Amino acid sequence: LFEEPEAFLHPNQQENMACRLRTLSSQSDHQVFITSHAPSFLDKAHQNLLEIVRVTRTSGITNVNQLSKENLVEIFEQGLSFKDLLQEIVDNQKQGAGTAKQMLPDPELDDECLRSMEMFRYQLWLDSERLSLFFSDTVILIEGATEKVFLNYQLSRDWVSLRDHKICVVDVNGKYIIHRYMKLLEAFGINHIVICDGDSNEKLHKYLNPFIASCNNQFTLSAPYFFEKDLEEFLGYESPKKQAMKPITIMHKLEHKEICTQKIADLYDIINSLLIGTSEVKVKQVS
Repeated sequence: LFEEPEAFLHPNQQENMACRLRTLSSQSDHQVFITSHAPSFLDKAHQNLLEIVRVTRTSGITNVNQLSKENLVEIFEQGLSFKDLLQEIVDNQKQGAGTAKQMLPDPELDDECLRSMEMFRYQLWLDSERLSLFFSDTVILIEGATEKVFLNYQLSRDWVSLRDHKICVVDVNGKYIIHRYMKLLEAFGINHIVICDGDSNEKLHKYLNPFIASCNNQFTLSAPYFFEKDLEEFLGYESPKKQAMKPITIMHKLEHKEICTQKIADLYDIINSLLIGTSEVKVKQVS
């Protein structure tokens, strides 16, 4: 049993220690338990989500969350359910059928292979930064870098009070991945909210938005919030055409005070309402 092995160690030495402990645990006559507050140690464990045990205490009651093999199958099935949605859109030639067809996996892959690919996806996505979600009381799931730049900027300045919720901002690297994170957070008993673009509820998004909303679970504090089009339009400016320019543009506008303060205040109210589980923002969602 190693308790907080990261204490007093340089980050590089934390990495070395984590690797050595994993090597030790691989020996047939050894079993290693680690208690830690460092994502760097989880970074070596997330390859097998069954190894992670999340312990929290609320009102004097200790809660322990660890995945069973059945939970793991459910998480991977959630990813496959999105494939079913895409297939339905293609089969019925609904709006966005062309995009949906491009997103479908190779039809020659069987379900077992697809489940293996789901496992690999989590190994790729859950880096040291995103693994901080396991140490948070509430996770804010957002689409990508632009939203993260904005939220982290505000949370370090005018929105410090929101940190009382012990939040972690996680960019999921794409709207099409949000449902997977929601299922993962449910399995580990982690409260979360979802904020993403509504994309004018057009084409594929006409079906994707309700699909994301349908993934609500007992740990989703409020119904997902969809900007009518995107964050940039909400804040009052046009989104750059080049994806790579979006985070840079919003940082520039924040630094130069080019975003309407009332718009920022409105977004604060929305996020605060989502965090405390009130329903005032529901009327602003894309249905």
